[in-house]
Amino acid sequence: MVQKIQFFIGDRFLFLPHDQQDLDGLVLVSGCHRACARENLEDPEETPYRSITEESDFKKLVDWLADLGEKGDV
Repeated sequence: MVQKIQFFIGDRFLFLPHDQQDLDGLVLVSGCHRACARENLEDPEETPYRSITEESDFKKLVDWLADLGEKGDV
């Protein structure tokens, strides 16, 4: 899924580790519907994020990333 996202959006975004400083947004990829990746956020209000757990989340994620780009947040 991560590779598909990176391929689809091309050079518009830079993918960095989640513990990097001053991130404009986070994409949380979990392997099941429990969405455990979200539990590891230190301050979920600090950085905008989108959590994905399955293939059907792909379109929503792409739309969210496009909105971030249009707003100039990234």
